[in-house]
Amino acid sequence: MVKALRNPRYFNLIYQVLLVVVFIQQIYYPQEYKYVHLALVFIRMIISEAYDQKHRYFKFEEYFVFAILVTSFVSVIEAIYSIQLGLVYLLSLAVAVVIMSTFLKTMIDDSKNGLGEKKFHPKHIEMLAKGKLFTNGVLMALIGVNVMILFYVLYEIIKLLS
Repeated sequence: MVKALRNPRYFNLIYQVLLVVVFIQQIYYPQEYKYVHLALVFIRMIISEAYDQKHRYFKFEEYFVFAILVTSFVSVIEAIYSIQLGLVYLLSLAVAVVIMSTFLKTMIDDSKNGLGEKKFHPKHIEMLAKGKLFTNGVLMALIGVNVMILFYVLYEIIKLLS
């Protein structure tokens, strides 16, 4: 899977299929914790569009895809077999959120230290030239949202275990 994710053509295809899987899961077997994993897939796809095709693959990409698939399949299994797997869902969601935070941090670092000019898509380089502070501020806000999601996941785990 790592080889497929490193290939730009398959990278996009994998994320498009992942998005379709999550959409179908949310339509037919909605998760009681709402749409957090769907939002994570959207954010990842948006981040990948900022990078040039050959630089879209990040270090923990395959683990992120696996964590999102686990969240979707856990929801389906819970609905079909009436098994309580909320803890598995929450743990895989926490893993996906932490990995997403590393993706966002990598993008911020790339834009701050000049690597963005080598890795980013030309249109994104133009946008950074106009307003690096705004772009990095939005990315920092997304990291803040990830922190809030982690607190929510922790709250739900404590509630589930007590």
